[in-house]
Amino acid sequence: MKPVDSFAAVLKKLLWDGHIPSSRVKGRNRDRLKSLFASGILKEEPKAGGSRIVIESARHFRQFIVGCYPSGLASEHAVLPPRASGVAAFRDSRKGLLRMCEPVLLRGFDDAVLNSEDNSLPAAELTRAFGMASFISSRGLDFHYDGAVATIENLELFLHFEDIKPNEKLAVYTGGRISRLLLEWLASSGMSGCRIVHYGDRDPVGLDEYLRIKEACSGRTILFMPDDLEELFDRYSKPGLVEDNTAILGRLRGSADPSVKYVVSLMDRFNAGLEQEVLLLDQE
Repeated sequence: MKPVDSFAAVLKKLLWDGHIPSSRVKGRNRDRLKSLFASGILKEEPKAGGSRIVIESARHFRQFIVGCYPSGLASEHAVLPPRASGVAAFRDSRKGLLRMCEPVLLRGFDDAVLNSEDNSLPAAELTRAFGMASFISSRGLDFHYDGAVATIENLELFLHFEDIKPNEKLAVYTGGRISRLLLEWLASSGMSGCRIVHYGDRDPVGLDEYLRIKEACSGRTILFMPDDLEELFDRYSKPGLVEDNTAILGRLRGSADPSVKYVVSLMDRFNAGLEQEVLLLDQE
């Protein structure tokens, strides 16, 4: 059975043979063995043409393995969900495999419907009845939609999106930084007929997200620009949104996108950014 990762392969070789050529253990894998060398559990000895690492205390070496890989060195947890496999193999859910599916949260208006070859998702109808619609995404997802789609960073604007009287009939919640799977769906062939309007914070991170979506969905992504954006900056902008993201702002200065250039000029002028919830103020 295949080892969990390259370090597990090193430990497996040591466990089976009692030794391993030093040339097989490099970089981070060697660094992870430092405590075993220091405690005398492993030692390095000369060998014809080089050197090798040998086990001095098999009992303590096995204890070390269990501490690193509580369910063993082999990758028998591939059938588990990704984060569960990380707990099983490494005691750390963040070290699991890449997530292959996740919930997609939508709000639909008027007559918005997503279609696939076998099913339809009446997003507007479900939103009227329950407040939102959702589905589980995965690679190869075939839902398609041909209208304008709003991508919304923050939850509050997503939940009250209809209050700003948008032109878009379908809103997708990105939850801040858009996930890989959600971006893959928006960039898929089934969604190639939709136009994407990004509603994000007018700060370096929000603009960076817009450019990320625009790159994945080239030729059909724009940034939502309220007519009174300058006045909103003057009244409601927040300095911390720029101060905490100067590196990203520096990168954005090289963008040729007209909307990004304009918002960057406002951030420079007011030395501040603007949160998207400002769009919910003073709604008639």
